[in-house]
Order: sequence, then C-alpha cells, then structure tokens
Amino acid sequence: MDNVEQFEREQIIDEGIKFIKVYLSVTKNTQKERLKSREDVRKNWKSSPVDKMAQEKWNYYTLAKYKILEYTNSHHSPWIVLDSNEKYLSSVEIIKAIVNTTDEVAKMVENDLSIDLSPNLDIRRDAHQEIELMKTTENFEKMKNEFQFRIPTDEEIQKINDYRNNHEFDQESYSYKQK
Repeated sequence: MDNVEQFEREQIIDEGIKFIKVYLSVTKNTQKERLKSREDVRKNWKSSPVDKMAQEKWNYYTLAKYKILEYTNSHHSPWIVLDSNEKYLSSVEIIKAIVNTTDEVAKMVENDLSIDLSPNLDIRRDAHQEIELMKTTENFEKMKNEFQFRIPTDEEIQKINDYRNNHEFDQESYSYKQK
C-alpha cells in the first residue's frame, strides 16, 4: 500500500497512460437484494462462493475499502467513487469519466452530441467524501481500530523475494517468466 502512489505515478501516469480509478460502492442492503435475486435459476451463474460470503464479511470489506481509499487516493490518481446502488446511473458516470480523460475527446463528444459530461454529484463522490460517509456507519470507529491488513511473515517475504530473483516481468505477455 505504501508504494501504490509512486507506482501509479511513475509506472503509469508518467508513461503517458490515461489512468482512472473507479470504485463502485454499494450498500449492504442493495447487495443483499442483488444476491437474493441471483438465486433465480436464470441468474445463478452470476454468483460465486465469494459472493455468498459477502454479507457475513461485510465489515471486513468495508474496512478494507476504507484503507484502500485512504492509502491509495492521490492528487495524481484520485479515486472516483460511484454509488452503484443505481446501476444505470453509475454506468453513465463511468462513461463520462472515461470520455473526460482527454479534453479533446470530451469537447468533441459534447459538441457533436450535445451531451452533458459534468458529473452527477448524486452518484459520484471523491475518496474523501466516501470516507466521511463511511464514518457515519454504525460502529465504524470500533471496526476501524480492530482491523489491520495482515503483515506477511518473514518466510512469506523470503518466498516473494526468491520469486522476484528468479523471474522477470515480460511486457509482451504481461506476466512473469522464469529467468
């Protein structure tokens, strides 16, 4: 987490890649309803075992989300948080965010199609706004104090280092290959 900002800036943004980070935020009740609707035979393909555990692990996910937004939001690559309780409206906001990555494209779309590309502030928030909203959650401070990302053991760190020493990243396949 400590290296995310530097990585995004140096390895993505400084390389000229247009980069946006979108977090689709949904409430526990909305997620519960969506998961229940997936019990229908026509929709059960959408669910996985992880989805089935989502409700019982909700507090962990909430705290991980908090930490991710807190540690990885930056001036160079800010988070766009979308209220995805409204799927259609959040989809529109994603399209707007993508189009707005380039002023030239945004102006062309706006002029040719007379489309309003300004953010819908009922759906779209920044990381700071989302964090403040999360703080209003019941028991949030207690949960926050109890939650920590797991620190890797010395043995796990050694395995990672051994792997890195014996492999190199291949840009063409975008995967690690043995040296």
